[in-house]
Amino acid sequence: MPIRQTLSRLEAKPKKVLLSPTFRDPSGIARNDDFAKTVDHIRLCIANGTPLPSGYYSKGADLRSDTMLLNFGIMHLHLGRWNTDELLWLVQYPDHVVFLELSDHKPFADRPVGERLHRFHSQGIVTREKEIDARVAADLAAGTTPRLTYGEKLRLGLIKRPTKPK
Repeated sequence: MPIRQTLSRLEAKPKKVLLSPTFRDPSGIARNDDFAKTVDHIRLCIANGTPLPSGYYSKGADLRSDTMLLNFGIMHLHLGRWNTDELLWLVQYPDHVVFLELSDHKPFADRPVGERLHRFHSQGIVTREKEIDARVAADLAAGTTPRLTYGEKLRLGLIKRPTKPK
């Protein structure tokens, strides 16, 4: 199984974004155009390896521990400023991110913290982890590895942007 990352921020490297088969939006957050655009912006940033602005993270995200992140590998992003109640719950892996749910802070009120959210999505997470493993195994068996795009190579410093002749 792929290793769930417990970093307090998303890595600034291109990752494939997947929806969990159990993805849900119980509060209808995505019906709000601004929040729907924000979720799409987050998806594009992850896919392109662009760092997310700090407003998507909890204030002090790097300074305090996140129980759900440490216990289950589930992180949350704010869909606006750091203090908004609308959240995107997700799991981060070395080369993938799985979106789980759009909701609020209620999972932090559970005891143990986040247990119901984790239990609801655990089968969907396992399904996606098996798919990730199968994809990696197929790439290894075929002797191929995922190819980086021109833009990814530029961002990673593997190539330099051509300059115009003078």
